[in-house]
Amino acid sequence: MRIARGLNRLFANLFRRQDADNSLDAEIRDYVEEQTKRLVDSGMPADKARRLVLVETGGIDSIKEGVRDVWIGRGIRTTADDVRFACRCLMRARGFATIVIATMALGMGATLTMFSLMRGVMWRPLPYPEPDRIVTIQVDARSVANAGAALGEVLDLKERSHSLEQVSMLDTGTATLTYRGESERVTHAGVSDNFLPLLGARPTLGRLLDSRLDNPKSAPSAILISGELWRRRFSSDPRVIGRTVRVDDQDVQIAGVLAADFRLFLPPAASAAEEIDVWFPFAMSPTRQYRGIPILARLRTGATLSEANAELQTIASQFQQEHPLYYAGATGWQAAQLDRELSNRLRFTAVRSRRQSHAMPGQS
Repeated sequence: MRIARGLNRLFANLFRRQDADNSLDAEIRDYVEEQTKRLVDSGMPADKARRLVLVETGGIDSIKEGVRDVWIGRGIRTTADDVRFACRCLMRARGFATIVIATMALGMGATLTMFSLMRGVMWRPLPYPEPDRIVTIQVDARSVANAGAALGEVLDLKERSHSLEQVSMLDTGTATLTYRGESERVTHAGVSDNFLPLLGARPTLGRLLDSRLDNPKSAPSAILISGELWRRRFSSDPRVIGRTVRVDDQDVQIAGVLAADFRLFLPPAASAAEEIDVWFPFAMSPTRQYRGIPILARLRTGATLSEANAELQTIASQFQQEHPLYYAGATGWQAAQLDRELSNRLRFTAVRSRRQSHAMPGQS
């Protein structure tokens, strides 16, 4: 019943305002007359009694405004009045109205565009299997943030980490691909064997890379190509597997073709283009003299990010103890005297990967 009465009152206040005002006037008059009669009955003259009642109540108009302020639907009514007033003003100045409407449209369009970009860059999950478990390993070394890893560190992390699996790396750049006398610049990436499986990449034709077969003597003999390159240069010919192409000064055979929609979404520090045309098997080695290698890995089932980072800090300390010349001495990367401070040696930090876009191709 209370809800029904409330709805009736709201309807009356919004659409039968004159009736509501008339009813309010009658209620106020009855109240003033009742109070005046009470004072007259007590012996006060009628005109003085009425004047006193009006003074005490603040006046009829004041009472009416106070009641209207608490009416159900008052906010809606006020907003509607403001809208009507604004429309009348805009109709009187149509040129100004056009500018206002165009400005609002542009502002809303820009806001929606920015929201769409933010959603695409920051909020959409990575298009890989179990994306919440994929992490990038930030490497700070010799007082340089995001210095990248050395190959020997990648190999040892694969062996020692119990919180991470599929520890992998890539090295990106550009090269010249030549086929049947025609050349073009392409993006390329050298990757460890488990890099593409980590991201769930599957070949449309052929197979994935295997460094034992495709890079037996640190000289690649086979490559993968992207679905886009396959379409662009080979007209989507299914007989492309086994064909020989030249990449820079190396003759290699095509071992497989990746799916056309496969893309890389890595942090900017990885300097990796989203679209890689050519994939090489990377020859891993235990060297620690050079860095700059991005590391990707997956949290093992049940492992947390904090557990992985605690373990990585322990492993970093082990590396420094086992190879002091590389991390605190005159041997290795960035080994100037200024970079040999004990507090600036090596730190690994696992960070959950997020979907990001890259406009520029990767650099070696």
